[in-house]
Amino acid sequence: MMCLCFSTIAATITLAITPHFTRFCDESLATPVCTIIWIAPRMQNDIAEFKAISDQLAHKFGKDFAQQARNNTNGAVDPRIKNKITMQQPSPVLVEQYLIEIAAAHNIPFEPKQEYLMGEDYLGSSSHGSSGGGSGDLPAPA
Repeated sequence: MMCLCFSTIAATITLAITPHFTRFCDESLATPVCTIIWIAPRMQNDIAEFKAISDQLAHKFGKDFAQQARNNTNGAVDPRIKNKITMQQPSPVLVEQYLIEIAAAHNIPFEPKQEYLMGEDYLGSSSHGSSGGGSGDLPAPA
């Protein structure tokens, strides 16, 4: 995904460096530029070049634009990348479902916390006739 952002910028950089676009980010570049500026502080320990590139883009398009991109107040950050980077704790229901399946797969007695599963249909339920072994129907963890 990030390669696509960089490719888009590289393909249209001649448009971006013309004097006419000095402080204006073309609409076709808004998503990749904002995504790179947004992701830079989150990935700078892993990829040091993101900070340098982000700083150059901030210099090119202005502090206000860069601040909007960092906070995603303009909503231009690619949502697929944002979802992959944003840390979200899994729901207690999902955790219990995984624990049920792991215990069933290894024939380990496990009593799920009912307050998490109230009203939820889960794969380890006796109503499903689970006889051990994971069914593989649970979504992959985020």
